[in-house]
Amino acid sequence: MTRRLLLLCHANIARSAAAELIARRLIGTGHAAHVEPEWDVSSAGVRALVGHPIDSEIGDALRRRSISVRGHVARQATPADLRGAQLILAFESAHRSWVLEQEPAVRNRTFTVLRAARVLRRAARRRETPDQAIQALVADARAYTEADDFADPYGLGVEAAETAVERIDELLRIILPMIGSVSADAMPPKARPLPTRRSQRHSAEHVLVGSAGSGER
Repeated sequence: MTRRLLLLCHANIARSAAAELIARRLIGTGHAAHVEPEWDVSSAGVRALVGHPIDSEIGDALRRRSISVRGHVARQATPADLRGAQLILAFESAHRSWVLEQEPAVRNRTFTVLRAARVLRRAARRRETPDQAIQALVADARAYTEADDFADPYGLGVEAAETAVERIDELLRIILPMIGSVSADAMPPKARPLPTRRSQRHSAEHVLVGSAGSGER
């Protein structure tokens, strides 16, 4: 039976939206066409901007990695979403707290992305199976702090969006193999993002300055 991974952030237009699209790309690439993935991935917001598309700067960062953002529409997390997910990964501890207020019974299925990546990285070093790794995650009883929060890049510019997408990709490459959603060996190589207009302009300016300097010598 296919299990469900739910990714949560505040509005579902930046962090969780990017994570869903990246995860779907990684899982889809790592499975043969005739093999049904063990995990289905979705995302939602705890205070979603329902009906809104993905943030433009996050969307651009994804497109530069050849990841389509077409069709993403922000949606609000519902009690049915929470109850139906076998694993819920939130981007902030406040989002996790919101989940537990809505559905206390899902406590042992709800973690932050950063906490999950840290615990599962250690499980990978111990060569644990997906079941053992998830049990290690459940057994981690430390209190959540700001160190478990992934900062919101929304509205902070192109570089913040680029950094966030890169980091989300790195975290999912730790998490997804350890929950059994895709084999680490089948994971596609990290995509090199196409340069932004700003970086292209900077490179051009650097060349022009260098050329001018050479002419003066």
